[in-house]
Amino acid sequence: MKKLGIIGAGRFGRLASNLARDTAEFSVIMLFDDVVEIGTEGVVGKIGDIEKYARDGQLTHLSIAVGYKHFHFREELFERFRNVLPIATLVHPTAFVSAEAKLGEGVSIYSMVNVEMGAVVDHNATIFNQSSITHDAHIGRHSFLSVAVGMGGGVDFGARTFVGVNATLVNDISVGDDSIICGGTFLTKSIPENSCVIGNPYRQIDRVFL
Repeated sequence: MKKLGIIGAGRFGRLASNLARDTAEFSVIMLFDDVVEIGTEGVVGKIGDIEKYARDGQLTHLSIAVGYKHFHFREELFERFRNVLPIATLVHPTAFVSAEAKLGEGVSIYSMVNVEMGAVVDHNATIFNQSSITHDAHIGRHSFLSVAVGMGGGVDFGARTFVGVNATLVNDISVGDDSIICGGTFLTKSIPENSCVIGNPYRQIDRVFL
């Protein structure tokens, strides 16, 4: 009997809880949050309580539902807990994941996502509804792809990248670590780490606060 703990009880946490229910893999789903009051929004404890729940057998798996405004905290939690409990990989039943694709620990794949052969979705990345991860693409650790992102084959995303709704990337380009591709952007060339791009044709802008 699998029992899932989810870190985060905000909007992302509630989405992750729904995703976990849709997979039908878990008999128990509990939320942990340091801000939301215990007893509300399904929260049963603080983040620091997770080790005790694990020792007592009340949890068998963990999912990290900390959003894109807190990438480094998301990464810290993954490294802190990956040796305490297995970090669950959650795949919606309507998603397609090729048998020749690779998903890392803690990956979340939402409805109608397509992950083609040769694609790699690295640890703790989140791919939202109707996005397409084409052949030989690489999604870096802790990254976040919003709804309906499209790309050509062989695109390489660095760690902690954010890609907004309906962004499109041509094939065989790279996106540096900690970059932001704003919604609706059409990206035709590689960009270095800490970039922020927007528009069609795309242009570099000062980094936005998401």
